[in-house]
Amino acid sequence: MRNTILNYLEKTGKKKEFDLFLKHYHDLPRNRFAVIKFNGETLHHHLTTFAEDIAFFQKMELFPILVFEIKTPSIEQLNSDQLLTAIEAEQYHQLARQLSKQARILQNEIQKQGGRSAFLSEVELRNQAKEKNIIDFHEDYLKEIEQILSCNSCPILVSLCQDEKDNFFYFSADVLAKSLVQTLKMKKLIFLNDPGGILSPQGDVLSFLNLSGNTNIAFLPEEDQILLKQIKEFLNANNETEVVISSAVDILKEIFTIKGSGTYIKNYQIQSALKLDDQLKIKLSGLLENSFHKKLISSYFKADIEEVFFQKNFEAVAIIKKLQEYHYLCKFAVAPFRSGTGLGKAIWNQLRNKYDSLIWRAKSTNPINTFYLNQCQGMIKRKNWHVFWINIPDEKILELVNLIDQLPASFEEQGSEMNNNKQGVRT
Repeated sequence: MRNTILNYLEKTGKKKEFDLFLKHYHDLPRNRFAVIKFNGETLHHHLTTFAEDIAFFQKMELFPILVFEIKTPSIEQLNSDQLLTAIEAEQYHQLARQLSKQARILQNEIQKQGGRSAFLSEVELRNQAKEKNIIDFHEDYLKEIEQILSCNSCPILVSLCQDEKDNFFYFSADVLAKSLVQTLKMKKLIFLNDPGGILSPQGDVLSFLNLSGNTNIAFLPEEDQILLKQIKEFLNANNETEVVISSAVDILKEIFTIKGSGTYIKNYQIQSALKLDDQLKIKLSGLLENSFHKKLISSYFKADIEEVFFQKNFEAVAIIKKLQEYHYLCKFAVAPFRSGTGLGKAIWNQLRNKYDSLIWRAKSTNPINTFYLNQCQGMIKRKNWHVFWINIPDEKILELVNLIDQLPASFEEQGSEMNNNKQGVRT
């Protein structure tokens, strides 16, 4: 295990980020890490790498569920509009043999890399559908999956089933993966493909897509638009889930680093409040102190606050205060484990939709200053602060900059820093 970890850390150079994300995943309910959907192309081109990654997850006490999608000309001709598609017994058994053969190849490679897996050759259903595009699993099938996970192994599942009358059915592996995530409350849904994500028209992988609101995806190919619309519908019903599209080669980098390597897709729910009750103040204080690694002064929330924007699980916040007749962005923070997931951009867009003009400051050493420079209309450097603004009248800029430069600190003096070296986005 030691060599595996050292090789991984050498590959990414991100030990602090690795520790941060690993702790986050370990804080989840046991065996609720991820469902990974892969296909024969993954096994053909990246069998050893994929198996190594699965074994690595297991050594880190993370046990994803693996959903195997088979693509053949006969499968692609089936009616995809139906949730379950009836097929002849001969075709069913032919598909079952193909899947079983490739699953054994993957199992052997996972075992070779020091991991464990178990193959379930068909799905047991209770009813045809729980709701649109969601399978209703038989409780015995779910118990089998749970038993495999409890043995520190990964289930390999396929989207074939038969009923008590010996009728045979095929259904989409996407449906199986989504149904498992929804039924078992899994944290991540991971799709593996060769491009390694959703590509821009220029051929670059889009690192993040927030599908809440009216996100524009019209510039993407029709196939990607259809996929993203399906994902958006799924996330609307499963808001706590994160969807990732990545490659088998880079899945560890996507899962364990802030920058990632794939397309991270989320439906962030941003809320706002004009008045803060005691419970909200406590939760916001925890987020701010965790992001800045300092203790807030006791009077921070006693000052007039114009509005607060926050993600519903208190993983990001933007606090607006009144400065004369202008809007002062006093605090902007994202929890460390949410860095690089697009949450900061989502909450930024929300507050910009509300406030056409803003002024704010950030420490000269703040790594988010590059982002601020791309958003602001102007910036002045002072000894300890950079002051940024958007749509502030020219004649008021210097006055407001001088005022902001002299505002008291929001956190207690040096020596009260919290013992935490992890950094999130903050200002």
